[in-house]
This record gives sequence, structure tokens and C-alpha cells, in this order.
Amino acid sequence: MVTFKPAVEDAWQTDLESHADFDGWQYLSSATGGSPDDADKTRPLVYFGSFQDLLGRDRKTGLIKAKNEWVHTTNWDLVIFDEYHFGAWRESAKELFEGEDEKVKQKELAAEYNDGLVAFDEELDELGNDEDDFLPITTRAYLYLSGTPFKALATGEFIEEQIFNWTYTDEQRAKAEYAVAHPNDWNPYGALPEMRLFTYHMPDELIAVANQGEFDEFDLNEFFEAKGIGADAEFTHKTDVQKWLDLISGAHLPTQVDAMRMGTRPPFPYSDVRLLPYLQHSFWFLPNVAACEAMANLLAEKQNVFWHDYQVLVVAGPGAGIGLDALPPVRAAISDGHDTKTITLSCGKLTTGVTVKQWSSILMLRNLNSPETYFQAAFRVQSPWSIKNPDGDNPSAEAVLKPVCFVFDFAPTRALRQIADYGAGLSPETPNPEQAVEELVKFLPVLAYDGSNMPQVDAGGILDIAMSGTSATLLARKWESAILVNVDNDTLRKIMNNPDALNAVMNIEGFRALGNDIFETVVNRSDAVK
Repeated sequence: MVTFKPAVEDAWQTDLESHADFDGWQYLSSATGGSPDDADKTRPLVYFGSFQDLLGRDRKTGLIKAKNEWVHTTNWDLVIFDEYHFGAWRESAKELFEGEDEKVKQKELAAEYNDGLVAFDEELDELGNDEDDFLPITTRAYLYLSGTPFKALATGEFIEEQIFNWTYTDEQRAKAEYAVAHPNDWNPYGALPEMRLFTYHMPDELIAVANQGEFDEFDLNEFFEAKGIGADAEFTHKTDVQKWLDLISGAHLPTQVDAMRMGTRPPFPYSDVRLLPYLQHSFWFLPNVAACEAMANLLAEKQNVFWHDYQVLVVAGPGAGIGLDALPPVRAAISDGHDTKTITLSCGKLTTGVTVKQWSSILMLRNLNSPETYFQAAFRVQSPWSIKNPDGDNPSAEAVLKPVCFVFDFAPTRALRQIADYGAGLSPETPNPEQAVEELVKFLPVLAYDGSNMPQVDAGGILDIAMSGTSATLLARKWESAILVNVDNDTLRKIMNNPDALNAVMNIEGFRALGNDIFETVVNRSDAVK
């Protein structure tokens, strides 16, 4: 196993040692400190190494490092390139760390991808991507792994017979099919949570301070803009951010009034009892270090009593550590996850190659342009969390603690555009983009709150919003919003006494779309007026 990103070793070792199909296999790496001489020759062996280590040479002799000679002299059955999308991904991945200061950004990128790999990438292009020319390791076959292989698929780098897809959609389909075929058996896919995307159209009073761009979209970076450092960090739009905190915790008065008029409460993250179990440990993805520190300061203020139950972890800036060094404090604070409640604030750290099984939700509070970076961060919460043999009397039993996980996004157009691009990127051979997105959203339900209700959005609706922006779509949705149908007795009397006016109203498709219940209410009230 050879990777461009040594930071993923922790996840690889955990997966290999816990996977049923690799029972009895041996794992070695430079980090484990094990010697190949101690390996059992009768059992399969996996060695994990990074390019920078395996291709590195002794400075004095210019030869391969002595500790790696055995790797180069062994005839391997298979060499796996992990994170093969590195070349296409590295530039776009930089936006994950744009919120950090320049020195930390460079260190994070070096920790994730190693600066020396820039020269290696250029050398690889010069050699025509021929593995034998640049990787002096003998093997019978190569396997390339990538979670975001958009460029490789789009450019035809591999022919169809060489491509095997196993995506989020595939795993969820396998999970559902196995449950039907083997209802009484342990489901090997059962602990893999289904992801759900909730998008929220913010109230107009909050949108006003941060609307800009081609589609006059809500700009998250502008809304959460902050200045200062440490205890002095503060949001530029602090009053509006406070309203947003009230909104997601169910304490925003205008939204409560609207809910009373509608007769239903919208499912905001920290106010809906159905969602609260999945927000015990959440990840908030903010624009920069100042925003992370400002959020921690605001959550700690006296008026925010609701948030004081949560331990807020600021994983941003040089003080949080570089790469995986930022992870131990988070795991220590979460512990086993049952008796603790945490909010992890980050602007880039821990968004790649990290598994924290207790994270069940992520709040997307910053702009991300590429679907690779968006979903690289989003899938941090999709790791399984379960207890094997919970009662100690059935080895095949499994208690799944996280059947679903959530992505909460407050820039609807941006979020749905990422869904559309991601679905199309995973299925470039599909002639119809709606078909490419349709299967993805079958297992990744998208619900969009438009100010009054929260309907599920189908593939066609996602593409409409992604391509046309918010203006036209949300205008149509607002027209169909029951909140805007505020008919007083005088208006009803005039409509009911004028057949032409009544027919005109009933010919409006949006009015009919409000549903029979509202129409019956209108008729009943008009009868009462009479």
C-alpha cells in the first residue's frame, strides 16, 4: 500500500485490522516499528508506506534507504496507490486550508501531501505515468484508489474494463439489498450510516447582510466574517450570527411565529428532537481561524445558556497542532461519546483522512467551490459507529449507534450545485445528468427548507436549483408558501362575492398547489363570513 498522504495510515490500519475479510492478515509500516523478519511467512502481509519515504534516498550515499531495501527486493502480488487523485486533487484541496494563516496552511499541505511531491508529480508526467519507471518495486499488478476520481474518469485515463466503482451509492444499495435477502443475519454493511443533506434558506433579515455573487446567493464567508484573535475574536455581524444561533436552536422568534401560523415546526438542527441525538458530537466547518475563535467566544457568552452543555473545541490555528497532531485532544474530549457533548470548530484541520466515529453531523458554514473538497469534508461524519456483540452472548450481533448522519448547509444553491456536480462526476458515462443525480439522492436524501416547509428535493429539482440559482426557484417556492397566504375576512368576502375573481384565483397553479386543506380552510372561513 503506497500513499501520497501519510496522514491516512491510522484509518487504513483500523480498517484492515477490523474488516472480516482480512482476519489473520498482518499489518506493517514504518510507524508500527515491526520488522519484516518477524513476520509470519504463512500469513498474508500488508505494508503501508508513503511515496516520500519509499522513494526517499540516503543523503550521503544517494541510495535507497537501508530500512526500505526489503520493500524493493520483495516480489509483491499487488501495489496499491491510495489517493490516486492526488495530481488532480492537490490544487483544489488547498481551499480546505484557506482559512488558516499562510504558515499554518503551508505546514498543513506539507503534512497532508508533502512538499517534495510537487517535484515528484512533475517527474511522473515526464515519465508518461509509467509506474515501472518511477517506482522501483516489483509487482504483478497495480491498483489505483480514489474517492474523487473525476479527472481520471473524465480524461479517459483508464479504459472501461479497468474501472471498478464502489461509491457511497453502491454501499448503501448493498446495505439495503442484503437486509432484504438476509433479514435474520448480521448485515456487513449495516453500520454504514445513510447520509442526509438538509439545506436551509435563511430568513430575509439574515440574508440581507451577506448576499452577493452571480445568483445573489447567501455568502457564508461574509456572514461569518470575524476579526481579532483568541479571546478578542468577534464576528463582524455578531448580532446576526447570534440570531442564527437562536434559529438553529429553535429560539428565533420570527420563525416560531411562522411555525405557529403553519401548525408545524421546521426541523432546525438543534431544536428538533429527532435530530438532537445526531448532534451530540458535531463538526462546524467555518471560514477561518478568526471565525472559529469568535464562534467559541459567542457560544460561551451568558445569553447562550443552551450551548453551555457542549464542550467547544477550537481546532484551528497553530496552537491546535498540524495534521493528525490536532486529533488527540478531540478524541480525549469525546471519550466514548456516550456521556459527553462536543462541538468541534475547524476551518480545515481534520477534514481529510481522519475518522472520528462519534461525529454524526457537520454544519457547512463556509464556501467551498469544488465537489471534491465539499464531500471530502462532508464524509468525515459518514464513518460507522457501532458496538459488536453488545450483550456479550452473540458474536454476530451489532448495535448500530449511528444509522444516519447529517450535513446541514445554509447556502442551498451552493449545496445542491455540489450534489449535482458530484453525482455527474461519479457517472460521467451517463448521458442524462438527471439520471446521474437521481440514484445518488435515492440514498442521499436532500431536504430543503424554504421558509415554511421542508420538502424532499428530487433530482430534477436539484438540477433546476443548481443551474438557475436561487432567485427564480425560491420565488416560486415562496409563492406556494402557505405563510404568504394571509387572507382576512374582508378579502374573502370580496372574492366569494365576485365569481370572476374566484375563478381567477383558482386558475393560479401555485394557489392550487397549496393543497386541499388550505382551500377548505378558505372556503370554511368564507362561509363563516357569509
